[in-house]
Amino acid sequence: MLCYTDIIIMKCMQYIRVTPLLLGLMLGATATFGAASSTNFKIDSDQIDAGGDVATSTNFKLEGTIGQFVTGSLESASFTTSSGGAAGSSGGSSGENQVTPVVSTLYFAYEDYGTALGFSEGITPSLTTTTIYVYGTVVDQNGAGTITNVTSTLYRSSLGETCTPDIFSCYQPATACSITPITATASHYACQYDISAYADATDTVGTYPSEYWTARVAVFDTSNFTSYTTNDIEMNSVAAFTLATSTIAFDQMTLGATTTASTSKSIELLQAGNIAADIMLSSFQNLTCSQAGFIPKENLKWSIYNVDYTHASSTSFSSTPVRAFLNVPRKIDSITPTGTTFFNLGIPEQGLGGTCTGAIILNMIPAQ
Repeated sequence: MLCYTDIIIMKCMQYIRVTPLLLGLMLGATATFGAASSTNFKIDSDQIDAGGDVATSTNFKLEGTIGQFVTGSLESASFTTSSGGAAGSSGGSSGENQVTPVVSTLYFAYEDYGTALGFSEGITPSLTTTTIYVYGTVVDQNGAGTITNVTSTLYRSSLGETCTPDIFSCYQPATACSITPITATASHYACQYDISAYADATDTVGTYPSEYWTARVAVFDTSNFTSYTTNDIEMNSVAAFTLATSTIAFDQMTLGATTTASTSKSIELLQAGNIAADIMLSSFQNLTCSQAGFIPKENLKWSIYNVDYTHASSTSFSSTPVRAFLNVPRKIDSITPTGTTFFNLGIPEQGLGGTCTGAIILNMIPAQ
């Protein structure tokens, strides 16, 4: 049965109206349309004219804008639809009311079925790979078994879903998204992402504070009908370094001696977060010696330059954290930025002996 009452046949730039019954004879098959009305719809045929025999037409083209999917069996037909059906496909068998599958829900979590992360709560990368799940429900009223595929992309908002995958701003799932039927018409899907510590930060102190991250999820069915939805979330900034060494070991020194630029020690800090970062240095304890006495923490000094103990830029440790202004840039390619902090030591002139040990604190903070 044809639901349209105002179909137009076009031949030689003339418009001739025909009845639904006449159109049915012309097609030689039954077509089922999912909408009650249509605009801008036409049928072309080399064998149809105002007075011709329409019962044996085999060469025609059906095209136009249809409010919903067209289903049915048509010969030599091509379609353009507004709901995502593949061009040249009828989208189902004759008599079936084919519908488009939809992505009903889309959540972010650190595990499948996990507690959903809110937009402002965001994703916080760890210093290694962080696993994030984009999960939810897809629905197809023709049955959950007709859902054939779910795809996804996670990207910084300004890039779009066609971005090129990298560790900074664009991700594809680590493996194919899983699909698990949960009701007659619905399935649970889960797409696992392995997020780098270097993923672009979009929070207020991040590199892209006016942007956010978007997950796009698309669902497909056996007729290749498809739809998609998106959801957004912040990527939190992380100021972090890894240290080339965790120990500062000075050479043997005599009472009253101080280090110089040639005998100072250093620690290299490797960028491990997703924003330009700095450090604040402090110490809450003196260096205790194994045989006698101690070295005051103020006798241990730091600098971002390789200088002597007595140099003006060499700063004594205290219990109050002091910003170094090291300002190591964020990682943007295969090269990992680094920064170096230098340390000098002054030995008291008397009252101590043995091996002296202490501890310092490095706090990682956003660069200024």
